[in-house]
Amino acid sequence: MGGIGRSWDPATVSALVAVSGSFVGGFAFNFKCVLTQRHHDRKDLLAKKIAHREQLVSDFISEGARVGQRDDPQREFSNICRRELESLRSVL
Repeated sequence: MGGIGRSWDPATVSALVAVSGSFVGGFAFNFKCVLTQRHHDRKDLLAKKIAHREQLVSDFISEGARVGQRDDPQREFSNICRRELESLRSVL
């Protein structure tokens, strides 16, 4: 490597450029691999969380059916309203 006022040998410059290009290319490749793996890991974790939540909802619904909910809430509300109307008619 030359000092002040001296020029560099073209072979040396060419070799330095090749080595630095290899380092940059290797770093970029490894960086891409790390980012890709991280993305896949997050995607897998999200899929597992969704599957777990779906299982919890399924268990909740099954347990509710097992406990003995006879009707759906809308039907029970309409039955209550009907009884209220019948009681109002009998009063009037």
